[in-house]
Amino acid sequence: MRQVLLLSMLALSLFFAGCSSKESEQVVPKPLKKSYFYFSGQANDVKISIDEGTKFDVVASKKSLYSIDEGEHVMEIFRKDLMILKYDFVFEAGKVKEIELR
Repeated sequence: MRQVLLLSMLALSLFFAGCSSKESEQVVPKPLKKSYFYFSGQANDVKISIDEGTKFDVVASKKSLYSIDEGEHVMEIFRKDLMILKYDFVFEAGKVKEIELR
């Protein structure tokens, strides 16, 4: 009788321990969709930096598409190492944005 009582207590304690435990929720981030942009106008001696990243040369042409994750990004545009524009752009997934350089 004592063994039945101990086994019953063990089974109940395991049951209640399992009922009260929470499964951890793991948030899986959604992959960001791509957006695109290109430059038009005067791109001579122009470099850009996106979200304070490394500066890189650009080509002004519809054929030179640059891809970027959708969302808001800060773009700094430099001509001869002088910042000529700092602007917050919002890029929509699957859309193409023209950025005119003057």
